[in-house]
Amino acid sequence: MATLQQQLQRVQKLTPTHLSNVLFQYLKSIEDEMAELNRQQIFKKSEDIFGQPLGTYSRATEYITTNEALLGKGTIIKREGEPYDFKQTGVFLPSIFARVVNQQVIFGSTDPKLDDIFDNVRLQSKSFFGLQDVNKVFILQQRVLPYLQNYIRKELKL
Repeated sequence: MATLQQQLQRVQKLTPTHLSNVLFQYLKSIEDEMAELNRQQIFKKSEDIFGQPLGTYSRATEYITTNEALLGKGTIIKREGEPYDFKQTGVFLPSIFARVVNQQVIFGSTDPKLDDIFDNVRLQSKSFFGLQDVNKVFILQQRVLPYLQNYIRKELKL
């Protein structure tokens, strides 16, 4: 069992700066999980980071995808009014990333057609990248909090 002086020395090492560094180091380790949550918001829910719809497919898209399917150039037919799922070419969703840089979590995409996506006049939101509040709460309560609790216990040898 540690003396009071030893425990005090351990506690003093847990400065806000130190804990912030530990936190962002941990967030770096779960970048892929955060990116996957972002993908699910877009693909499964067709919602932006605020829970708002991203947009719906037009009649022209339905004609184009139907024609492509009939010609054997595609298998997915996008129906007019269906919410965007961004699976047309299969490039956009896998290109979504989350990166920890300078103690910030940055979301984005490496898809070279990103500007074309954002130029779409039927797009109702450009707030694609990031997490909805429910996913932020999940990351904080189910991942970050338990990690920090265990880290502090370990550092304090409790």
